[in-house]
Amino acid sequence: MYRSLSLLLALAMAGCASTQDSPPAVTLPDLQPPRSCTDLLGFYEAASLMPGKERLRQKQQLSTWLKLTGHPCDRLRLALLLATPLGSIEDKRRAVRLLEKVLASEGMEPEELRLAGLLRDQLQQQIWALAQSARLKRQLEETRQTAETLQQENTHLESLLERLKTIERNFNEQEQAIITPATPSPANGKGKNPAGRR
Repeated sequence: MYRSLSLLLALAMAGCASTQDSPPAVTLPDLQPPRSCTDLLGFYEAASLMPGKERLRQKQQLSTWLKLTGHPCDRLRLALLLATPLGSIEDKRRAVRLLEKVLASEGMEPEELRLAGLLRDQLQQQIWALAQSARLKRQLEETRQTAETLQQENTHLESLLERLKTIERNFNEQEQAIITPATPSPANGKGKNPAGRR
């Protein structure tokens, strides 16, 4: 494509030179070269140190640029940005999808493909570990909630048991009072026969 444009430009300039009264040549802007995959590790290190807002801005910028170019190097850079330690598990999953496309791309250098493959494998292990950690946290939270519920039920049952014991104790005391009523004690000899009285 670039050779064709250069050839057309040379032919146009030659035609202008052969005409005496031709207008001055127009200076064309430099053609943008293909995106470069150089210094990917440096980019990853810089992305790892970015604050949250800057990282988000870079992610949006790279996503927009990738839609325009579709170049594997832009895809690889976006995957590196998403793969930083601060990235969420969804970012890492998106990075894996991007790396799969990079590995299926043509024209990439062997070192770039090897880097993409290693990063994909590492991200897949991280995703698995994060998923396991999230599952264990959910189980731990469920266990904690179950323990709290059982503790509350146990406290409620102990309270009911104490109330039943109190009711049973009161009932036994009332029953004992009915069976053995208290005998009134004599006062001032009342009820006794006087001595010698028939």
